Amino acid sequence: MTPTIGGPGLPLVLRALPKLVFGPFIVCFLPTVVARQLPPSAPTELFLNLPAPLRILLSCGVFVLARQAIARYLRYRDMRKFGPDVVEVPALEMKLPWNLDFIPIAIDGQLNDYSSLLWGRYAEKYGNTYNYGILGETQIMTTEPENIKAILSTDFGSFEKGPEFRDKMFSVLGKGVFNSDGEIWKFHRTMTRPYFSRDRISHFDLFGRHSDKAISKLLDRLSESSQPPVDFQDVVARFTLDAATEFLFGKDIRSLDSSLPYPHAPPTDKSASFAFAFGRAQEGLAIRLGLAVLWPLFELFHDRTREDMRVIEAYVKPILREKLEEKKKKNGMITKKDDAEDGGDTLLDHLIQHTDGE
Repeated sequence: MTPTIGGPGLPLVLRALPKLVFGPFIVCFLPTVVARQLPPSAPTELFLNLPAPLRILLSCGVFVLARQAIARYLRYRDMRKFGPDVVEVPALEMKLPWNLDFIPIAIDGQLNDYSSLLWGRYAEKYGNTYNYGILGETQIMTTEPENIKAILSTDFGSFEKGPEFRDKMFSVLGKGVFNSDGEIWKFHRTMTRPYFSRDRISHFDLFGRHSDKAISKLLDRLSESSQPPVDFQDVVARFTLDAATEFLFGKDIRSLDSSLPYPHAPPTDKSASFAFAFGRAQEGLAIRLGLAVLWPLFELFHDRTREDMRVIEAYVKPILREKLEEKKKKNGMITKKDDAEDGGDTLLDHLIQHTDGE
């Protein structure tokens, strides 16, 4: 991984600093400038006689209220624009202003509980779609099947990821198909879509082989005399990693070959470390999502995903270099057929045809 100065949050904060400071600065000092142009008996003299800290606090409060009023007006205008059937999404109501107390609840649920349980509790109260906005940032959670269908398929073009989401995901997903919009996304999709034909995703022997191994691991653990608990999510994650890496890269990381971890035990070998790092990197991204607009402040001088990505790259980069070297030896052709529909190559083989670098 390329060395960086500070964490991923530092450049984002520096970039946003002028915008964050400019509004309160204008609101704070505009009354002073205006008051100097008015007679001494004008009512603004009362404001100017207040202590400077109180004056700044009041000005920032006015700025926040003004922004909220503008946001409500814009939302109302959009609702009228799209017709009478448009309704406001139910809003999550926590105890603290701006739902600040939701942040530790969400992070604790992600790290110490089944992550879906938290959302299920709120769905029971607010329905399948609700806004859990933090610090005024709209964040909508939906488990409504028709909404998910629209987002992923029928109305996909209307739901871009946006720069804020891409910034949060960049340290893990980069600029790939899962973290891009517009023309860049179309470019990635054009390259990868032919590979995922019905024939390829129907490789049941590959998936069956790995599922048999996963079931065997479960049975071995359950046959132990003490019958220790099994982290089923860990088993499913290992199955997914083994099947996906063999299917996409032609290299099975064989994480199911190592013994299943006991509760709170560290990884026992390299493949288990890869699976552990992969899960930890996803947890890091989930924490960023939970922190909403505040996440850059918690990563000014460190990247919570950096160490895990080093473990992942230590496994992935040798595979990439091997494929690139193979391409050079074959004068730019990694297989005899470069048609993505040919069943002999992997997705990595197909993508290597379009690049000479990592």
